[in-house]
Amino acid sequence: MKNWIKTHSKLLVLCSIGGLGGFLIILVAIFTVLFFSNNRCSDNAGTSDIDISSGFTGSWTTQGTEAYKNAKATFDFWVSKGMSGAQAAGIVGNIGGAENTGFVLNQKEIGGGSGGGLYQFTPYTKYLNDPKSDKSWSVVNQGEVVMSLEPQTVSSFFSKTKNNSPGDAATDWMNMYERPSERARATTNSMRRSAAEKAYELFGGANISAKDSLLGDVTETSDVGVTSDLQNDSKTCSVSSDSASDGTGEVPKGVRDKIYAANEIPDSLKQYLLPINVSDARGVSGKGWSHPGGQCVDYVVSEATVLWNNTQSWSLGNGVDQVNSAIKFGYAVKDDKPHKGDLVSCDGTDPSIGHTWMVGHVFADGSVLLQEQNYPGKSGDDMGAPLTWDVAILPPYKDGAWANLPNYGATLNHPVFAKPAHGMKK
Repeated sequence: MKNWIKTHSKLLVLCSIGGLGGFLIILVAIFTVLFFSNNRCSDNAGTSDIDISSGFTGSWTTQGTEAYKNAKATFDFWVSKGMSGAQAAGIVGNIGGAENTGFVLNQKEIGGGSGGGLYQFTPYTKYLNDPKSDKSWSVVNQGEVVMSLEPQTVSSFFSKTKNNSPGDAATDWMNMYERPSERARATTNSMRRSAAEKAYELFGGANISAKDSLLGDVTETSDVGVTSDLQNDSKTCSVSSDSASDGTGEVPKGVRDKIYAANEIPDSLKQYLLPINVSDARGVSGKGWSHPGGQCVDYVVSEATVLWNNTQSWSLGNGVDQVNSAIKFGYAVKDDKPHKGDLVSCDGTDPSIGHTWMVGHVFADGSVLLQEQNYPGKSGDDMGAPLTWDVAILPPYKDGAWANLPNYGATLNHPVFAKPAHGMKK
């Protein structure tokens, strides 16, 4: 505050000279500047050129600009793959409405994150390391890499949104592919939808129908795991040790009602972790992430891929959907209660999106070791730290529920469980 007063001392003197009326005018101006300068934080930057009340405007909507050319090329790419005008507009709306509003091909994540490109590949090396990548960051090549990395997501989006409006297609692409934080969903969904409607209008989407045959082979493309500098097995410390069998052991003293980041786990708890774990970007060794990112789904898919037999990375749905997704792909079967290595889906803070995690261990008294990503302040995108995870001890699972838990409240309500269909690696 002292620095601010010093910097604006001349302005304050002018206020006093100009009398009360001038003083009030200056105060209003100062308040306006301070208010708007301190309220520009959001989970997605680059949206200042959007006026939701009057429709979407931005450089990509102006013919002849480079942004317009890239937006049109993106729309045309997805149409060439068989998507309807509304579906393609929904994808364009996500980019132009929130993710990369300038349609800069190799745009690094605004705000200092690790994402990059039109689709904000996170980390940006996810694009560069994919076998489909020619490292050009071209519109066409980025689209091809999206289909290579997440074929099930593309296929599911295509099937689900055939009859959607551009706005609804934008929301579905946000939920199924972009998977931003809950705060970002709430603050950017309307902008994504508005941009999708604009793209639909600009690029003649009403005249373009979906073509099933062109996307029929998308699901045949295999997911490819990505190894980045943050995913190598040669980290400085490790959480892995000989794992105890299920239903055994006492909960170590002093660990209940606490959340531990992977690099904070006490030695007394490490023996109960899953027998094979993915790495943590804060210096914990482990296996590479097949589904890199900072959301709960990224952790669960990556962990199941390295832990379960005959399991490949998949991309389908939000946290609440992961049990059914793993079952759909033949990697899991339903379980009636938690067991070591189980995948769990539950309500989360928003039951329509949900949360997902892994059962690390079940103790002799029925207490459960939870392993997850994206607990606020401990791991994941909610603290700006993708490729990280945390653990916690839950009380015994009784009468089909965990209710009003310390640190979790009702977020673990309505859990469903899936165990590996082909067994678990040791």
